[in-house]
Amino acid sequence: MNYKILASLLLIGVASASVGYGTYAVFTAEESSPDNLFSTGTLTLSTTSGTGNVDAFIGGGNFAPGDTASGTLKFVNTGSIKTGDAEGHEVALKITFSNTYQALAEKIQITSMSYGGTPITGYANLWALNGQTLTLADPGAGDGKTLAIAVKFDSTAGNDLQGKDNKLGLSVVLTQVLPS
Repeated sequence: MNYKILASLLLIGVASASVGYGTYAVFTAEESSPDNLFSTGTLTLSTTSGTGNVDAFIGGGNFAPGDTASGTLKFVNTGSIKTGDAEGHEVALKITFSNTYQALAEKIQITSMSYGGTPITGYANLWALNGQTLTLADPGAGDGKTLAIAVKFDSTAGNDLQGKDNKLGLSVVLTQVLPS
């Protein structure tokens, strides 16, 4: 008789499970979104000079006391990341200056310097720029912005500077500015 009770309980359990399975059925629907692409933008700096030579845009051969020289470098951001774009990016141009001969660089006076028409002041001579990094606005696209420098060889330069060379170097970096 225990077998009949056990079989009956087993039959009731199976029947209950079948009823419960049907009772808990739900509808479903499925969609997919497989093409979520993240593409990086670019920062690309294009540089041209008034002389056609970006490597030596200003200087003077046979430079003598009282002589002047001037030059321009034009910068254009030709990349896709620009200040004020739809994503709210901010971009800066950073120029770091170097000189090779202090005594001569101190005698080459900066008579004017500007970026995009805005004067840059506080630098009396090329040596005052040595090791300095100027952080300037994004040159933007299209016409870009121009760095203009005019210098004069100090008329009080002594004979000890005859036959000497000072190489003015510029390291220019276009960089994204991250929010703080």
